[in-house]
Amino acid sequence: MSANAVERIAALLAHPEAERRAAAAIVLGELGEASPKVVRALCAVVPTDGPLVQRHALEALAALGAADAAEVVVAACSARDAGVREAALAALVRLGKAALPALKARMKQATPEEHRALEGALARLGGKQALGALLASFDETDDEAAVAAAVAMRPQIREADARTRGAYLAELERFLARRGKEPRAAREAERRDKAAGTTGAVRAALKMVGYLEDERAAPLLLEFARPGLPAGVRQEALIALRFASAGKKADAKVVDALVKAAEDPDRALAQTALMTLSGLSVAPGAAGRLATLLRHPEEARAAAVAEMLARRDDEASAEALVAVVAQAEPRRAALAAHALAHRDDAAGALAAALTACEDAERARLIADLLRPLASQLSAAAGKKLLDHALERLARGDRGWEATLEVARDAAPVLTAERLRDLAQKLGRSKPERATQILRLLCRSELATDADRWALAQGELQRSPKDVARAAREGDEALALVAGLLRRGFDLLAALRRDKSADLDTLYYLGFHFAEHGEPAGNALLRLVVERAGRAKIGRMARNKLELAGGADD
Repeated sequence: MSANAVERIAALLAHPEAERRAAAAIVLGELGEASPKVVRALCAVVPTDGPLVQRHALEALAALGAADAAEVVVAACSARDAGVREAALAALVRLGKAALPALKARMKQATPEEHRALEGALARLGGKQALGALLASFDETDDEAAVAAAVAMRPQIREADARTRGAYLAELERFLARRGKEPRAAREAERRDKAAGTTGAVRAALKMVGYLEDERAAPLLLEFARPGLPAGVRQEALIALRFASAGKKADAKVVDALVKAAEDPDRALAQTALMTLSGLSVAPGAAGRLATLLRHPEEARAAAVAEMLARRDDEASAEALVAVVAQAEPRRAALAAHALAHRDDAAGALAAALTACEDAERARLIADLLRPLASQLSAAAGKKLLDHALERLARGDRGWEATLEVARDAAPVLTAERLRDLAQKLGRSKPERATQILRLLCRSELATDADRWALAQGELQRSPKDVARAAREGDEALALVAGLLRRGFDLLAALRRDKSADLDTLYYLGFHFAEHGEPAGNALLRLVVERAGRAKIGRMARNKLELAGGADD
């Protein structure tokens, strides 16, 4: 189209009817003729016309890429009409770096409301220089606007190439490094007052660092997560750290900073720290530090950490939970125990804790967790548990029961053998304890008739041997012997071999089983008659035989 025709169309921008002015702006944008006269005509209507014409004029300037229109476009970024503002922002992005000088100049004289709009424009513009200008503008704006500008910058950061993102990080690091020195320069109260004026700027910069998702920013973020800084700053640093550490194993420094924040009285900060911890992969050496939160006075925080550790499949997390089960106060120990309930990798740590445990109730808690895992224990670990339980049992200490149950589950044959040996060893010096051990052994499927007979012998020594029916009904010794007889045990032969079996014992057993029609009863009464001669007990045995009808058997 001829230059004359284009100029005639541009002249329509002064037409009395708004529809024609808008149509002229649309056509000029489509034609792409960016002559000085056209640009001046479009710029003339932007500050003065109505929203309809303003929008189309700005769109035309964007299409034309008119750098000379930068001041007009920048001014329109703070227009009252939302459509005009959006058109101006789009034009600004199209102009790119050419709009930066006008933006910077305008910001120096902008009202607070305009300042917000221009910060949004800088954020939309993107690029290292725009970011530098945006950061510099934070000194002139409020916290809310600074944070809003950082959010507006997110799309540009996400879409930037690696080189631009690196430049963004360097610019943000320089900005934060300067701000990071300010709070340390004065006494505590003065530091807080000074920091209060720059909290929004720092928070906004930290938010943008997080958008970069660059692990190289972690040391800087840790600096702003330290105790003593305003909670809002620390909170933003922790959120940024979550993104910077995504997919990486958080080392001890990162975990320590997060744990300190999670312990903070500020609940919002603590919640952010816990959420960040929940999303990070923690290096094995840092799991113990994380577990210290299980002892926090606020149970909700402790429960959150317990859930985190329960989800981790590393051995260090299991060991950290076991340490809490073994050492912490009951409620925290119960939380850790719940977290361990489905952990198959905790067997070794639980076995070590149970071996070292001296408290009976705590040992029971550990044993209940370990018993389902007993088959996973090594032979050495099982033997160590058994040694510990038997040592306590032999001394008469409390708390051996839970350990012995686990040892029996882990190595049933060895446990039966060791109990048998210990009972035999203590048989003469501590007969009551030997009987106690035999009771344990006889509850096992691996107990033999010899074990049951040895237990019966111990119970017979303790029995009052009262032949009254009511007394005999509650005598455990008689119940044991009856069980052996049902199994085909040769009671008479065993008693003949037992030099400790006196006449009272023989008579007591004979009397009872003769009444129950057991052939062994009559045989034992005859043995009493044979050994007692004319003694009273011999006559008693003879009388009982006659009553039982077995005198002539």
